Amino acid sequence: MELGGKSPLIIFDDADLDTAADIAMMANFYSSGQVCTNGTRVFVPEKLKQAFEAKIIERVSRIRVGSPLEMDTNFGPLVSFPHLEKVLSYIELVKLKVQNYFVVVNVYSLVHWRKGLMWRQRYLPIVLMI
Repeated sequence: MELGGKSPLIIFDDADLDTAADIAMMANFYSSGQVCTNGTRVFVPEKLKQAFEAKIIERVSRIRVGSPLEMDTNFGPLVSFPHLEKVLSYIELVKLKVQNYFVVVNVYSLVHWRKGLMWRQRYLPIVLMI
């Protein structure tokens, strides 16, 4: 379903967290987070949140940002400089490492939702966990 890059993912109490984390990674970071079907909002039961977040962060650490022409790259650039500016405006509360149109992947918890990331249509490499 196309939801403007804000599709929800719901993790249930009995979920296999490794499988859920793999699915969340694909849902959030396919095509560098720039697809209208991205599952950027991940709803996680409070009792699983810490373990799930650790699994996501571990997987994010394996992302290799760079040219899609390089064999070891698994995360390419944003589509344009204007889009980079838009992405940076959405996440100005976070200091990003930026080179050309590349940004580092970001993972946020509930506290950051109040900053407006949840409510705007966006196509960016961010996981928002509630």
